[in-house]
Amino acid sequence: MLRKIQPEESHPEQLTKPLSGGKKYGISLDLSLIQRYRIHYFQTTRIIDLVIDETFKVIAALGGKTPWPDSNTYKKTFYDTLIPATYNHRPSMLQDLENNKPTEVDALVGFVSSQGKQVALATPTCDLLVAMVKFKESQNIT
Repeated sequence: MLRKIQPEESHPEQLTKPLSGGKKYGISLDLSLIQRYRIHYFQTTRIIDLVIDETFKVIAALGGKTPWPDSNTYKKTFYDTLIPATYNHRPSMLQDLENNKPTEVDALVGFVSSQGKQVALATPTCDLLVAMVKFKESQNIT
């Protein structure tokens, strides 16, 4: 049986993990899950932009800071530097889903959602992504 990764297993620094996909500051949320369906599609770019915006709003509401002054500055780094460097990588969250393993969705985007709730800040895109990944995970459980 799959063991679910609990949000409390993460720590406040996790808010920046969706901004890096593992490095301290950076967003590839295993947004690389979306990246796998390719960045050049307007729809996926829009989703990623919304997740980045929601993450920056939550960080600001909690009094946190990132190396980027705002989400638009980060998006430039994300699209111009991070995506080209990882374009051919196989996202770990996608691999987890394909191999019927639990994902880190709670510790990544789910953490942004839960912290948003703590400060009464809506994170509808993050919430939806968590729900979608959790639905896919539930289809894998045998």
